[in-house]
Parts: sequence; structure tokens; C-alpha cells
Amino acid sequence: MYIMSTLKIGETPFILSLLSLLLLYVSTSPVTGHKSLYHIYVNDVSGSDHNTGFDNVSPIRSLSKAVDLVANVIEKDQDANIIVNLSPGMHAVPRGGLRLGTKHSPPGGKVVWRGSNKKASSISGGIPITGWQNSTDKSLPAGVMVAKVPQQLKGSQIRHFYVNGMRCNRTRVSANGMSISNDSLSLLSFVNPEDIEFGWPGAAGAGWAEPRCTVSSIEPCTGCSGGSTKQCGADFNTTTPCCGQPGDPVTPEFQCPEDYPICTDYVFDHHYGHCVSTVPCGADYGNSTPCCGQGHGPVLKAMQCPKDLPTCIDYVYDSHFGHCIGGHNSSVKGVRMIMKQPCFWNLIHRPYQPIGTVPPTWRENVRSDLSSPGQFYYDKAANEILYIPLPDQDMTTASAIIPVEEVLVWHKSAQSQQWENVVFEYATWLRPMQNDGFVDWQSAVTMICPYGVVNDYGCGKEDVGYVTPGNVIVDAGKNILFSNCTFRHLGAYASSALNGSQGVVWSGCTFEDVSAGALMIGQVSTCNETDVTKWDSNFTVADNLIHNLPVEYTGATSIFVAYVQSANIIHNHIANTSYSGMTVGWGWGREGCGRGGNVVTGNIIENAMRARCCDGGLLYTLGPQPGSSITRNYLRNVPPVAGGRGQGIYHDNGSGGFTDSNNVIDGVFHDVCFLNVPLGPYGPGRKCPDAQGQQADCSVHFDNNWVRSTDKISCPANGTVTIPPTNQLPPEAMQIVNAAGPRN
Repeated sequence: MYIMSTLKIGETPFILSLLSLLLLYVSTSPVTGHKSLYHIYVNDVSGSDHNTGFDNVSPIRSLSKAVDLVANVIEKDQDANIIVNLSPGMHAVPRGGLRLGTKHSPPGGKVVWRGSNKKASSISGGIPITGWQNSTDKSLPAGVMVAKVPQQLKGSQIRHFYVNGMRCNRTRVSANGMSISNDSLSLLSFVNPEDIEFGWPGAAGAGWAEPRCTVSSIEPCTGCSGGSTKQCGADFNTTTPCCGQPGDPVTPEFQCPEDYPICTDYVFDHHYGHCVSTVPCGADYGNSTPCCGQGHGPVLKAMQCPKDLPTCIDYVYDSHFGHCIGGHNSSVKGVRMIMKQPCFWNLIHRPYQPIGTVPPTWRENVRSDLSSPGQFYYDKAANEILYIPLPDQDMTTASAIIPVEEVLVWHKSAQSQQWENVVFEYATWLRPMQNDGFVDWQSAVTMICPYGVVNDYGCGKEDVGYVTPGNVIVDAGKNILFSNCTFRHLGAYASSALNGSQGVVWSGCTFEDVSAGALMIGQVSTCNETDVTKWDSNFTVADNLIHNLPVEYTGATSIFVAYVQSANIIHNHIANTSYSGMTVGWGWGREGCGRGGNVVTGNIIENAMRARCCDGGLLYTLGPQPGSSITRNYLRNVPPVAGGRGQGIYHDNGSGGFTDSNNVIDGVFHDVCFLNVPLGPYGPGRKCPDAQGQQADCSVHFDNNWVRSTDKISCPANGTVTIPPTNQLPPEAMQIVNAAGPRN
């Protein structure tokens, strides 16, 4: 055994070197190429980081120590094969997640992170919450339980909470169109206003998205002495003077910005510092009359309702959330609600479906809205969790967990890592609560441009946005394998691979209870990358079960393959998705990206569009991808409870290079196959560059498919066999159905 020496510095008796120590625990079983095999044992209950960790009698305790041991072994043996054996139980990641890099990647070997095959071994980013008591707060409904949050989290943002493995709901109520009436002062009673979130699902015709922004502050306006119940001043096209008019000095900070044209028919408004017309104008008032600066000009901070200027009490809701709002009653003062920026800026100015003056549909995360079993609220000021248990939950014995880590494992330039029989669970994602917010565009790609900037990279220019990240990340990683793993209780995409990652495999895994989709593969900003060694390429997604997600960001897709070369998506079962079952490609017809060779074969994809409406389907593609195919899949859709029917196979703008053949498409659709043709040539002779820069076939072929549906086929089809909905599928089609889905 290894004995820790107590000798002082300077004493000379023999002490085992690290290399000698490692050699004691090298497996005597030979491996291929006579490489050494090392075992490291991690036990989160009985282990100690003072142990050696190289046998199951003296396991270490923490993942951090395991990572250090891996690096130490590789430093001494570049060809090492290492197996890190994780005991059953929950292994907590260090703050910031488990970071694996080049020093954890043996050039001539590999590292296997192996969970127990008897009971779950999990990698967790959660913290348990105990000490539950009945709340004594009379303002809360009966049955509310309360528990203190660990002191190290005080003041943090908490978005997710679980009891006995069940995702609990944040409070949500209808925003009632944000029609502010005489009770507008009730907004001032909201505690922790900076955590209140508003949502615009399907706003401005974008039925496939559900953007959301968070409040920055809710503040009282000072009101007018004497008050007025009439609409006032230039703001509302009347002659009744507002407080501060006329005669008040016009200070520079309240004037129109120098770079704005001053139109002769505009008058200065003392209250907001805007240039306003004598008629209601622009985005502020929901019509097309341009304001100074034209249309959707930015609402700069200097142009918002000044705190030190008296304001009238009879202001109405304004879509910019930066003005005074209140009821037409002289006894009620106004309230100003400021939204976090640049989230709200990007929302009202996004180049595709800007919301303009569309009011929000719901509000979320308000303490006074806590009302139903299964709901929770984190009171940041009091540093406590409020929760209404379900009838079968006993909080004295329940497992209550707050996910606090946004990353569980980050493979940064790591290579040759394998994860086997591991559960990845309890991670969060906090950007939607922060200044950037969540202004999704499609497939949970979001728009984040600086305040005042429109149609630039990051908010629409060349279709470049920000992808929603994964909680398990492969970043410029090579040869990473996830085998028989489970991804659950996660707050973003479950896993992502980007920045030139290659040779990544997800096989035999289960994805459930994930806020966004299962996999985010590639990026939406790399179309112009010409160095193929930096491409995201050679992925395999095989024999996985993906079901009932996304559960929070409903515009995400279960599998999103962006600008990628050679993704093989084979024999998966994808069921009950809120938006499209799968998205392959990006770019709306950008011809020069060169990516392709993507194969979708043998999958079962069923029941998409469960929450979001329109412009999606079971299998959705974008952009030219020469050498790609969609074959021998079983695509099934029953009428949804919500959302829209969607398409079976949907080739959206610019899609090309696909051969759709020998698929069985079964059920109710908007179109069985739909080819959207506003962008690019689509005829049989269409060409586009492949990965070698050569012009390749870029047309779409829909050949020899089996269709049991009465819905239309809007693709140029050849050899399609149509079957009445009441008839049985013929044997040839049943062979495809029976062979589809996971093979294990």
C-alpha cells in the first residue's frame, strides 16, 4: 500500500516518486500495443482526496482530484490508457464545471470516464436544499414551504429548481397585454424586479419563436402637482400643457441627439427627451408615422423619462418600457418599468419579425404570483426558496436541488475522451435573465447586438447569431465519445460541439427534461471559413432516445446541425418535440459554405410542433448541402394539441443537395414534403460548391417514398406510393418502419 510520509523537509529516507507510485497500480493485463492501463477510483461518499485513488480500496473523493491524477499520469506516460471509475451516486463538479484540455489528452492513448452499470453515477452541477419549514408569511397562500439557500449563493440568479427529480415551475401568469389601469402602482410592490421576465411567444408572426426579456427596474414617477386627468401636450396630440411645460429650461441631456435630423413639424417633449410629432408617431405609438430619427430609432437612456423631472400621472403603456405608465386618475402616480438592454432593443428591432409595439403575453417569476402546487420562487433579497409542494411530496425527506453550474464538462481542445454509463444532470443557463436576454430567431439561435445597433453580425447580418450553448461542451475537441449516457435536468442544450470539433459521437444515450434541445452541433457563424481543418465535421448521432423536449425554450429543435460537414444521424427515436424534430443546415440559401455530406437514416421522428406554430416540421433543412440524404426514416405525426401541423420533410430556403428516398411519412401534416423556393435556383441542374470546392449537384430529389396521408406533396416527387389513411402499410413500408429507431 501507499504510506504518506511524515518526514520533514531535508530528511532523506526513501519516498516513493509519483512515477513509482503509479507503476504500483498499473494493470498487469496487457492492452493493444502493450500500452499501460491505469485505473483511478472515485467515490463521493467513502473516498478521500488524501488517498492514492489507484485502487478501489483507497478511492479519491472529488472529480477535481481525478482530473489532476489524469494529468499527472499523462505527464509521465504519453501513451497511457486511463479508466476513471465513478462510484454510484452524485459527483459534484467544481465551480465552473469540469475542465478537460490538452494535458488531459494522452497523445497515444485515451481516457475513459466510466459510470456504474448497476446504479446511476451522475455528474451534477446542483446543490441540495434542506431545512424546509412552513412559511409564516401571511401574504403568501397556504401550503408554502420555505428553506434558506446556502450563503455562498446569496444574491445569485436562480432559474431552475427540482424536487425528487421533477422540474418545478417558476410562477407565470398572463400579462393581460400589459394594459395598465388604475392599479399600476401594484407594480411597485414587486420584490426583486430585476428577476421578472416577460415573454412574447409567437409575436409579430414568428410563431416558431418564444423570445423573453427581463426587467431592469420598476420605479415610481414623481407625478404632477395638482394633476390632470386629460391626455397632455405634444405626446398625445392635444394642447393641454404637461407638467414642466411651458417655460422650463431645456437642458442638453433632454434634447434630441445631435445625430438625429430635426424635422420642422416636430416639437420637443420635456418629459421624455424625445423628438415627437404633433401627431402620434412611429414605433412608440404603433403606427407608421415616422418620428425624429425615423421609425424604429433607438430609445437611448438619455431619452428616457428623467428621474428628476416631474411627470404627468396620466401616461399610458409604451412598448419601449422606458416611459411612465399609469391610469387616468389624478390620485395615481405613474410607474416606469425599464427593461434590460440590449435584450429589449434586439427584440423590438430584430430584422425578422420585430415586435414593435406588440405587448407581452406572459410574465414570469413574480413572488406575489406564487399560487399553485409545483411552483417555486427564489426570493433573492431574503435568500430563500419558496415552494408549494405537490400532494405526494414530503419536504422533510424530499430531494430538493438547485442547479448552479452552467457547464458540467467543458472539453477545451481535449482529445480521446470517452464517457460510458454516466448521467449528466442538474445544470442551468442564466443568460436569459441577464442583459442579453433571450431573443430567439430560430432553433434557439439568439440575437445579441449592442444597444442602438441593428442588422449587424450577431443580430441578422449574413444570418449570424448566437447559438444557445450546451451544458456539456466539446470545444475544438477531437474523438470524444458519449456511450449509454443520460442527459437530464439541464437548462440549455444538453450537449454541444463547436469551434472545429471533429469525430464526436453520441451513441445509445437518453435525452429528457432539457430546457432547449438535445444536441447543438456546429455554429451559425462559420459559413465563410475556408480552412477545412477548422470545420465542425464527422459527427455520429446514433441509437439515441430523445423525447419530450424542449421544455423551456420551445423554439429550439431536438437536434440542430448548423454549418457541418459529414454528420451521420442514424437510428434515433425522437418524439414529442415543441418545435421541429430536427434541423439540418443554416443560412437561407448561402451558396458558398461548402458543407454537406449529412446523412439522416433509419430514424423514428414523431409528433413535432407540440407547442410552437408553423414554419417547421418533423425534419427541417436550410441551405445547400451537396451529397446529403434523408433515407429510410419513419416520420409520423398525429394532430397536435397545440401549435401547428407542420411539414413532414421541410426543405426551407436554399435547401439543396438532398436525396429523400424510401421514407415512410405517416399522419397529418400541412405538407407531406414542402420545398420553399423564394431563394436560389432549385431546378434539376442546380449546382453548389462541395467540401473540395467543386460544383456538385444541389437539387432536391423526393423519390420512392411511402406516404400514408391525404395532405399535399409540395416537392417534385417521383415514384411516390400514396396509401389511404385507413389502410395498412404494405410489407415493404413496414420493413422500413420496423428497422427504424435505436438498434439496442
